Amino acid sequence: MTCLRRAYTTCPRSADFFATEMPDNGVPARFTVHVVDCALTLTAAVAVLLLALLLLLLLLLLLLLLLLLLSCSTALARRASLHNHT
Repeated sequence: MTCLRRAYTTCPRSADFFATEMPDNGVPARFTVHVVDCALTLTAAVAVLLLALLLLLLLLLLLLLLLLLLSCSTALARRASLHNHT
C-alpha cells in the first residue's frame, strides 16, 4: 500500500468531523478528495532522464549557435571598419 493510500485510509470520514473540528464553518457544499497515485517506474524514470539530457543538449547547441553568430557579426563589423578606413 502506498503512502498516499495509507494516509487516505486514516482520514476522518465521520459526519461530525466538520461539526467538531470546524464548528464556525459548517459542512461544505462539496467535499471531494482526489488521490492520484503515480508510481514512477524505472522505464518512466529513464525516459525522463533522457528527455532532460536531450533538452540540455539542445540548450548547448543553441548556445554554440549564438556564439557563432556573435563571432561572425564581430568579424563582419571588423571587416567593414577596415574597408571604410582605406
